[in-house]
Amino acid sequence: DARLTGFRCARAACHSPAAVVSLESGTCSSCTKPYSRGSNHLRQVYLQAAERLQSGETAYKQGRHGNARDILESLLQDFGSVLYRSHLVIYSSLHHLTSLCVELGDGLAAGNYCRRAISCLEEMFPRYHTETAMMHRELAHIEWRLATGRGKQDTTNKTAASQRKPSSEARRSRAVAEFNKALEIVEVCYGPERDIYQQLLKAKAACADGNDAP
Repeated sequence: DARLTGFRCARAACHSPAAVVSLESGTCSSCTKPYSRGSNHLRQVYLQAAERLQSGETAYKQGRHGNARDILESLLQDFGSVLYRSHLVIYSSLHHLTSLCVELGDGLAAGNYCRRAISCLEEMFPRYHTETAMMHRELAHIEWRLATGRGKQDTTNKTAASQRKPSSEARRSRAVAEFNKALEIVEVCYGPERDIYQQLLKAKAACADGNDAP
């Protein structure tokens, strides 16, 4: 599927949100125009993005979490408007950044990256897919931790941040909603008798009861 390996169309006249330029043909699926710089240039761009992703993954594996985050965030900044929004490199970067920000204690960033990763999965995967369920579970725990004060808050503008920051109850509601989404998928894929389904039920109940996040 070109949406996994393709590019955004750069032509101003091409307004289709689903327009994708194939890596193989270099042609836009919407306006049918060939990429102006040719498919060879697209391959070079892809290789540069893939190398940046590999560099970030290596830093992550070596425990250099701050460095890995910088690398992957620079990837999104440099290639996020070039690669198609659900490109495998984009999704992999978002997935890794979710985990990195959790480990670095930045729950706000982790939640934002997780939501973007879920949007990639929802575009490309079937409705009921276990990876999507696990990302909903991850987002549920992120919101739960933020609800109990276990995530970094935005302190750049304390007055504005306090006005915008969701309440603890709102974050718990968000967490419960994400648990429900994960439960729906897991029930279809595995059935309600499986351990993972029961664990999700217990976590959801603990969150809704006001318990601290694990």
